[in-house]
Amino acid sequence: MFVPEVAILGNSLKEINALGPEAARKLAALSFMPDGMVTATIYEVLVGAASVRRGLNLRLIPEDRTRKVPDYRIEGLGVPASIECKRRLGLTKYDLDEASHVEQLYLAVRWQLQESRFHGAIEASFGIPVSSISVEDFRRDVLAAAKHDPQSDPTVTTWGTWRIGSLPSSRNISGTRLYSPDFRFSTECLWLGTDAR
Repeated sequence: MFVPEVAILGNSLKEINALGPEAARKLAALSFMPDGMVTATIYEVLVGAASVRRGLNLRLIPEDRTRKVPDYRIEGLGVPASIECKRRLGLTKYDLDEASHVEQLYLAVRWQLQESRFHGAIEASFGIPVSSISVEDFRRDVLAAAKHDPQSDPTVTTWGTWRIGSLPSSRNISGTRLYSPDFRFSTECLWLGTDAR
């Protein structure tokens, strides 16, 4: 995200200057900041620049370690108003743990589905915390359903709902020029092991 943010930053210099001397100070200090502060500071000044483009009159407030102050004071509204900027980068431990468990659930059925030449999409919606779903329960429900025809309606289980949809096993693509979107699609499908003709 750094490259597009730097491009937006460069295109927002006029608006950033309108945010007052603190914004100019922070912009000048970007190259000297610790890595963890750079993205948060860029986000902060981009929020201010976007607000200026929307017609707000803002001032970036200097940080005060002795008390909590907002990032921006909005002037000219007739009532006191402020903006506080927060940016969270990356995923939380909970998000990462949940994604890892979902990966384990799908890996548990993958090889059996491949051996049976199953060709479809499994769409699961979990109604309970993912970490409480056992691999065996997921495997049992999904493998039983995969033996039947694709379903349009979701099936309810003890852990949520799922649906199995069919996917085309092949695709006819007319002759195309090299590196056209269709050519790239067929190349990527072949690379993923899908027969895309």
